[in-house]
Amino acid sequence: MANSKKKRLKRWMQKRIKQSGTVLVSIEPEKEYKAHLLYLGKYEVENRAYQKDLDTVYSGKVQPIERFVNQKAIILHECSECFLRFYSRPKWLLTKEDQRHVCYSSSIPTGENRRYNRIVTAQDIAKMILLEEQGISRSKIAIEVGVSRPTVIKYLKQAGVK
Repeated sequence: MANSKKKRLKRWMQKRIKQSGTVLVSIEPEKEYKAHLLYLGKYEVENRAYQKDLDTVYSGKVQPIERFVNQKAIILHECSECFLRFYSRPKWLLTKEDQRHVCYSSSIPTGENRRYNRIVTAQDIAKMILLEEQGISRSKIAIEVGVSRPTVIKYLKQAGVK
């Protein structure tokens, strides 16, 4: 009884896989997992009308990855500017001001005092040492150079300044 049930389940899964465009991936022996084959442009033909609407609002930055079903269905999108993949309802992306996609790359501060993904150069280390010798606190050095306080402490220790 159990053997026939497994065969029926296997046939049913194979039928569903053919219909849905998924692939069975065997990670462990005797266990199979469904891996979805989603990539940008897979449903390009089906999403043409929806893509035109997105282009009017986002000027080509946001593209749907999953198939557009209706305005209320939650589907996967990708932003070509910040490379973020996110789920959203098409109606919300197009009409609601507070639900629109805002690229996180535009909200990161730029300039000399940038603190995100900051690469510390030899000039920065020299400036840290100079400011430390002048008696300025490490917190103020961190603000001046544009890095965190623990980063200042780390580089000052490496330079041998106490």
